[in-house]
Amino acid sequence: MVRMVCVLGVVLLLVCTFVGCAPSYTPLVPTPNTTQPSSHTPSVPPVPQNLPVAAQSTHPSLNVTVDYIGIKNAYTSVDKYHSNVKIIVVVNDGKTNSDPITIPSASMTYFETREINQRVFQTSSVGDYLKVSIMAYNVYNRDDTLSLLSAFEKLGQPVAGSFRTIVESLPKESYIGYYDSIWYPADNWGIGSYEEKGVDNFRVWFRIGAGSEPPLIPKPEFLPDIKIKDVTIPSSISLGQWGNHQVTHKFTLENNENFAIGVRWAANSSMTGDFDSGTVDLPGNGSKEITKQYTYNKEGTAAITYKIYYAYNGKQLDQRTVEVSVAP
Repeated sequence: MVRMVCVLGVVLLLVCTFVGCAPSYTPLVPTPNTTQPSSHTPSVPPVPQNLPVAAQSTHPSLNVTVDYIGIKNAYTSVDKYHSNVKIIVVVNDGKTNSDPITIPSASMTYFETREINQRVFQTSSVGDYLKVSIMAYNVYNRDDTLSLLSAFEKLGQPVAGSFRTIVESLPKESYIGYYDSIWYPADNWGIGSYEEKGVDNFRVWFRIGAGSEPPLIPKPEFLPDIKIKDVTIPSSISLGQWGNHQVTHKFTLENNENFAIGVRWAANSSMTGDFDSGTVDLPGNGSKEITKQYTYNKEGTAAITYKIYYAYNGKQLDQRTVEVSVAP
C-alpha cells in the first residue's frame, strides 16, 4: 500500500521599485507586519485557469511545475532589506509516495520574484486527489530546516488545520507565507496554470499538466497594490497670470498592502509637460490625500496625467488622466 504523505511547501517572492526621487529622499523601508499570520486554511480549491472543457474520465498522468516564487515584505529582525528565503514543496495524490522537496535558499527583497522552473511532481496515473502544499520561510540555521522537514514528513492525510500547525510552530521572524490547495476528479485534479497564489507574504506561480504541461507562465511583474483614487480637477479653468486664478488639484493615494510603502508621484500636462512631483510614505492599508494649487497660463484643452511609482526601484504602479479646458 502506497505511503500517503500530506504535504506542503512554500515559495516566495518580493520585488521592489524606485523612480527618480529627489536626491535627498530615502525610500521608506517597509515596516514589519505586526499582524499574526493569516488564519486562512483553504478548504475549497481555487478555480484554476485554462481548465479543459471536459473533465478527465480516467486517472491521467500528471505533473506539477513551479515556475516562480515571490515575497512581498522582506523585513526580518536580522535584515531590514532582505529575507533569506527557503521553500519546501510537497505534492501528494494519496497514491504516489512524495517526499518534501526543498528549493535552495536565496536572498530576496521587497516584491521580488525568483525563477524556479522546477518539476516537483510526476505520476503516470494520478490518485483520487492532488494536493499541492508550499511553505516559504526565512533560513536562520540548519536545525530550523531539519525540524521543519521532519514536521512535513510526519503529516498524513491532509486535514483542516494540519498545515496551520506547522505555520504556528515556526518562530514569528521565520514565517513568510504558504500556499495549500487540494483538487479532486470533479475539479480535473486542478489541471491548468496558477498565477500569484498564496497566503500572507508569499506568492507562487505554477502549472499542473496532464501528459503535456500548459505553456510556461510569463515572468510576472510583481508590484505593490497601490492606486490613485479620486482625482479632482475642475473641467473648466480660467487662464491666469501672476498668481491669479489658482486651481486646486486633489488626488488620493491608496495603499492596499498591510505594511508601509514609499511612492513617488509625478504630474504632467499635455500642453506644457511635467509640472510637479513629490514623494510620500503611505501607511499599511491606508491612504493619503494630496492637495496642490496651480496657475494655468496657456489656453486650450489639456490632459492632466498623474502617475505613481514604487520608490524602491522606480516601476510604475498606476496612472490617471483628467481632461480640462482652459479659457481666456
